[in-house]
Amino acid sequence: MTTQTTNVVLGVDTQADTHTAAVIDDQGRLIDTIQVPTTEEGFRRLLVWASTHGHVTAAGVEGTGAYGASLTRFLTAQGVGVIEVNHPTVNIAVDTASPIPLTLSQPPERSCPVKRTRHLNNPLVWLKQ
Repeated sequence: MTTQTTNVVLGVDTQADTHTAAVIDDQGRLIDTIQVPTTEEGFRRLLVWASTHGHVTAAGVEGTGAYGASLTRFLTAQGVGVIEVNHPTVNIAVDTASPIPLTLSQPPERSCPVKRTRHLNNPLVWLKQ
């Protein structure tokens, strides 16, 4: 008997005291959301929670050099590939005249454009839309 593991992607909106995260499946469908404190225990809880939904193939983290720095170090130490995601309002303000708010329930194809992201496991790789 073969069991198939669902691949999921973790996305994290980072703040000073809490991080809000969502997992989506490989079709871009929202599976679930969670909010955790910005502590080592909160990071562990976040990864365990995400893993209950499937195999975490990557994590998109906003602010990997600021509020998301500790989470980024934790995830990469656990073997999760982290992709730095630019703040959505910055990209929208540059790309369009009227900003479109991004919410966790918005499907990826309707999310605001990301001008560039840096794959943190290999800083020389830049992904462009």
